[in-house]
Amino acid sequence: MVSTPTPVCNFGWKAVDFDLPGVDGQRHSPASARGPNGLLIMFI
Repeated sequence: MVSTPTPVCNFGWKAVDFDLPGVDGQRHSPASARGPNGLLIMFI
């Protein structure tokens, strides 16, 4: 297996505004998902 470097993200960027349908039948956006400590989105 070839080892490739993993880029480090720029933590200062703001999330792009989005409005996505959820499996719960509701719409989700950064404003609706943000909590008192902020919002963390992970792509794994």
